[in-house]
Amino acid sequence: MKVSISQDGPVTIVALEGKVDTDTCNDVETALLAEIGKGATRMVIDMAEVDYISSAGLRSVLIAGKKIKAVKGRVAFCNLRPLIFDVFDASGFTTILTVCGARDEAVAACRA
Repeated sequence: MKVSISQDGPVTIVALEGKVDTDTCNDVETALLAEIGKGATRMVIDMAEVDYISSAGLRSVLIAGKKIKAVKGRVAFCNLRPLIFDVFDASGFTTILTVCGARDEAVAACRA
């Protein structure tokens, strides 16, 4: 699992790469919460390079999403591969989280 952090103006971009499962979800959660702890209130989680997500991985990203929403921030997910989108959809995440196609769309959603 690789986590890369960058900025697009006020929006923090977190790009994930690899599998988000029980072995890696703590690293993902720690990275996301660290950015929130630094004051990030607008975050895009780019999942273009995520090829698998388990229920533990879903829990990690949901925790980060809820933390940002609790401080009146915005979080958007983008570039979900079809299998990852299906997992998000089946778990109901597409109804409670913002899921966008491309990174630019997600950044715009966080800026709005």
